[in-house]
Amino acid sequence: MKLLGIDFGSAFFKGAVVDRGKLLLTFYRREADSRKSLMEFLEEVARVFPEEEFKAGVCGSLQVEGPAVSVNEIIALGEGIRFLHPRAASVIE
Repeated sequence: MKLLGIDFGSAFFKGAVVDRGKLLLTFYRREADSRKSLMEFLEEVARVFPEEEFKAGVCGSLQVEGPAVSVNEIIALGEGIRFLHPRAASVIE
């Protein structure tokens, strides 16, 4: 199953699709309207990967309603690195 990553930054929106450690799609917008950027990203994902199912992770500054778990972006980065590169000893962002 492919992984969908979404980051709502204070100035930028970023999205990515990963499968088995390989980056398949990236999306980057400097946009004040994060919801608009999210919809554009999801439309692109649906166009490139029709009929696919995803597991998703979301981090950043946008407040969302619903059954979501809030994760600090430093923790999310660490978890992503552990998943993609389990032998990594440090990360420089």
